[in-house]
Amino acid sequence: MGWWFDWRSAERTKQLRDEFNIRLFIETGTFRGLNIYYWSYHFPQVWGVEKDPNALDISQLRIRDRGNISLFAESSPDFFRHLKVISPMPILFYLDAHFYDPTLPLNHRWVVKDELAAIGDYPNCLILIHDFATPGCGHLIYDGQPLDFSVVQEELRQINSNFCYYTNTRDGCAVHTVESIINTPGLEPNIDTLETISYHNTDRLKYRGILYALPRQLSHPEKFSLISLCD
Repeated sequence: MGWWFDWRSAERTKQLRDEFNIRLFIETGTFRGLNIYYWSYHFPQVWGVEKDPNALDISQLRIRDRGNISLFAESSPDFFRHLKVISPMPILFYLDAHFYDPTLPLNHRWVVKDELAAIGDYPNCLILIHDFATPGCGHLIYDGQPLDFSVVQEELRQINSNFCYYTNTRDGCAVHTVESIINTPGLEPNIDTLETISYHNTDRLKYRGILYALPRQLSHPEKFSLISLCD
């Protein structure tokens, strides 16, 4: 989410929260804390992972009045390698780190691949990958390679070979206006939200694709405005 806010995506995440009884939301690529600040109003626990110290300082100021947020100052793959959460309920991992290093071997250039490889034994989790290549939506492309299923499929199957996969579409997105942000709890009208909304004024940039990896198939995916990719 970050600098813009797709309220349909947010409502879908709340539906998944209720459907799977999720109590812990973990976001990578937290940046300046806009996303975790919002989600602290909608999940009992919210964790944010960010390694940039300047962004962390801003996040700390933003969340100072929210007692259910924890911030972790490390790279997201390292965070997942150290993660030990004992819980019978699913965790929602929201992967939104965009780091890419063209100097690394091909299989390690995408941070999301290293994140997924580091998650380990959480087969009951839900994984949402932001900026994913879906119909009509903006997504990441590095060295001509879009962030699509071919990039992440091997690592996802190592976590849960029975994941069911869904994506959103352009018709399933709806971005808040500046006026509606001002009246949305958790979305304070701060300068980096409002300035960037007026600057990023194309569909490709505003309407972002998301991959949803879920531990079971949804009975009615149409209620979630999702397209099933399940076999």
